[in-house]
Amino acid sequence: MNPTRWVQHVATLSVVTGALSGCAWIPATPQVDQLSQPLAWSGKRQLALSNVPVILQEPDFCGPAALSMALHQAGLAISQDDMAQKVFLPGRAGSLQAEMLAGPRHVGFVSYELDGQLSTLLKTAEQGHSPIVLLNLGLSWAPQWHYALVIGYDLDRGDIILRSGTYARQDMPLRTFEHTWARSQHWSMVLASPGSLPSAVDAIHAEQAALGFERVNSPQSSIPVWASLAQRWPDRLLAHLALGNAYMNSDQWPEAARTFEKIGDQFDSAIAWNNLAQVHLHLGQRDKALAAAQRGLQRARAHEPRWIEALTRTLQTIPTD
Repeated sequence: MNPTRWVQHVATLSVVTGALSGCAWIPATPQVDQLSQPLAWSGKRQLALSNVPVILQEPDFCGPAALSMALHQAGLAISQDDMAQKVFLPGRAGSLQAEMLAGPRHVGFVSYELDGQLSTLLKTAEQGHSPIVLLNLGLSWAPQWHYALVIGYDLDRGDIILRSGTYARQDMPLRTFEHTWARSQHWSMVLASPGSLPSAVDAIHAEQAALGFERVNSPQSSIPVWASLAQRWPDRLLAHLALGNAYMNSDQWPEAARTFEKIGDQFDSAIAWNNLAQVHLHLGQRDKALAAAQRGLQRARAHEPRWIEALTRTLQTIPTD
């Protein structure tokens, strides 16, 4: 199918203020303007991903079709009809963002919401992951919501390239794209297999994605997700704790012990010492359990009082001599 190029129309508003005067209103495009600044973009100037299958949407199935294409790219062959069973809401004649994020989790993939920056979309595509974007192709008072897949861009022409609706390729001017994308508050997402963390995803959205994945998947499946976060952001406590808990909940007790010991040494976290005590207790290592619980209680009394009760209970479960 030949590329379809969007034509941008600019509305002109005539205003009468004593004398007749005409003025053209052109919506601002701050992200495109920023991208045009010298040294603002260090990546490729042109990109067109070739590993994204063409799945033309059925009526109202822009969300399921976009997810199906993204999942095919990530390694899972699944039809838009199968995805529709997970994300399509007949009463809405469409799919809400919450369902779009949740759907891939139920087939073993992690859904990462992105930060709303155009540069992040381009970086994500450059890294080989096609982001899904939510656009309003209508008007604010008559919306036409639509999900599309970003498969490339041409900065010299000023275009972004989409798989969209019944078009295998649409070359949309970046300024038109920014207008229509802004109406969804720049919502976008990308999905990946567990352990494959797109580098353009920020820490907050990565943690939210990992928590969402963990809620519907096994602790064993969550291990590579949390491990990738802990490696990317070694100074963030949440990923390390969640990784230790995933090891513990999947009965990998020696790995859990090593993880909580590392957290205790690095962060001096009361809850990490508490969990380490429980792991040692499970392994029959009474003295180590007692030492970890005592250190945790000391930390809790000094700096983290919310964990005093938990550590006190843990100490009470450790056998005395």
